[in-house]
Amino acid sequence: MRLWQAMLRFFDAHPWLLPSIAAVVTLVAATYKTASWARRQALTWRHRRDERQLLAFLSKQLNPGPFGPDSYGHTPRRQKDCSSIEIAQALRREPFKIRATLEQLEQQHRVERRGKLDQWCISDYELGTTVRKW
Repeated sequence: MRLWQAMLRFFDAHPWLLPSIAAVVTLVAATYKTASWARRQALTWRHRRDERQLLAFLSKQLNPGPFGPDSYGHTPRRQKDCSSIEIAQALRREPFKIRATLEQLEQQHRVERRGKLDQWCISDYELGTTVRKW
């Protein structure tokens, strides 16, 4: 008796085996897809939460001083600049994660960097949307 004939006899004797194997493979594949989707959703939620916290912190940083023009005609900015280290200490996060989030937000034009320094502030448009939201 050849191998294929033996396999046919075996599967004729056990008709439940092949559908059971297919069901197990389907369940494993569905579990893998569901777990990867849940992991992506959790990471996306965490990144958005970090962005919201960072933007809320930056929107609360306001200069207390008078806003009239000085003797040179310069009006002080209402928004105070913060370094990434100050933001990391205030939010109790690692500085490299804050820096990565700030650079991502800068690409989206939601925060602005002052010159080449490590001084960050929220953009005027984002300040308006954040203040209206809260």
